[in-house]
Amino acid sequence: MIVEVGLSPRTLVEISAQLRGPSSKTLNHSLWNALRAHGSIVFATREDVSAVAALARDESLSPTEQRNWQAVLAQLRSEGRIRIANPALVCNIDAISTADQVKGLRGSLPLLAVFANETFRRLFPQDVEGVATSNAGFEAATGETASISSSIQHVEALAATERFARGTARNDVWSKLFLPLARTSKTVTIFDRYIFSELWKRHQSREPAAEHIEWFLTKLDAVAPKNTTVTIYGAADFDYQPRAIDSIAAVLGKRWSPKRTGRVVEVDLRALPRWGRGDPHNRHLRFGDMVGYELPEGMDRLQSPSLEIGEGFTFGYKWRPEQIASFRDREAAVDGARSRVSNSLLYEPHRNTPA
Repeated sequence: MIVEVGLSPRTLVEISAQLRGPSSKTLNHSLWNALRAHGSIVFATREDVSAVAALARDESLSPTEQRNWQAVLAQLRSEGRIRIANPALVCNIDAISTADQVKGLRGSLPLLAVFANETFRRLFPQDVEGVATSNAGFEAATGETASISSSIQHVEALAATERFARGTARNDVWSKLFLPLARTSKTVTIFDRYIFSELWKRHQSREPAAEHIEWFLTKLDAVAPKNTTVTIYGAADFDYQPRAIDSIAAVLGKRWSPKRTGRVVEVDLRALPRWGRGDPHNRHLRFGDMVGYELPEGMDRLQSPSLEIGEGFTFGYKWRPEQIASFRDREAAVDGARSRVSNSLLYEPHRNTPA
């Protein structure tokens, strides 16, 4: 649920208290929350990254605005959501001055380009409400209107649905929920008591079709940053039979391994031999340190090419610090258990390759 955003550094000043007075608080909070929840800021050059960072400390912003912009940028940077665009932007957003350059931006689709006010009015004089949309996936806005752009509204609406209906292709779930986060997250954590059950069943029955772990790892291995690590928490006593974590790891190792050019270098399996009533029940999928999904019914809803179990796949998109903290608390409860066991599958040919 991430939107690629090209951000003009001048936006920070244009919605500041110095220029917008009392309305600046609402404008700033709307943009901060949109970026923290759904934004991945792309730039043409590293100098553009530095320009935004410098403006976040500029005296034209109030001390509160400085602190908040610095916190937002630090969060996005830590999550890999500030980067140089690939494919490259035709030039930085502030330098766009002609229709041909706007056309060049459309080659970086999908993109929400957040222009300075004066630039937007000059490039899109007919769009007096401050948002210019394109069916091709390009959208232009200003600092005042970015949070109500179609790009942001679309992902917010998807987050609000919280369910993919029965019959939906699981690849649609991947492309809409997981892919944008998978592209930027070097650590991925799955927490699901029943995560290993279907893997074991298919191994025992010699069923070749990939279940949800194999499917997810294959998708992730193709698009994640290089040297990505995956941690999977689950129970080793599924189907009322205790299994050794080494046996589960061996099954996964037989059924799945990364491609030679793959991005995943380690899959760490962590399990409780016996998952008791006092152990965490809720399930989640965490990308990096600050974004993830609550999974009320678990990952096994994705065990087939289309959603065939129950009413579909239910999720809750989480990005607020207190929400992600609850994910970490669950993981810590298992990590801290004396009986917890672990086995890591390491893929040495992919380790230490350039990121």
